[in-house]
Amino acid sequence: MEYFGHMGFGGVMWIVIIGLIFYLSFMIARNSKDVRESDSALEILKKRFAAGEISEEDFKRMKNDLLGG
Repeated sequence: MEYFGHMGFGGVMWIVIIGLIFYLSFMIARNSKDVRESDSALEILKKRFAAGEISEEDFKRMKNDLLGG
């Protein structure tokens, strides 16, 4: 009788382990998607210029710095 009690606990542990694997896989996929969708530095610079946060001279200087020109 005791043997079946351990089997039940072992089955629950496998379900927990499999659930953790799915959860971790989901979190890794979600984080990699966030990184891919983030704006590049040049896109951020363009948005700042369009919003009037930086001057044209600053934009050109920073763009040259980013592009290595």
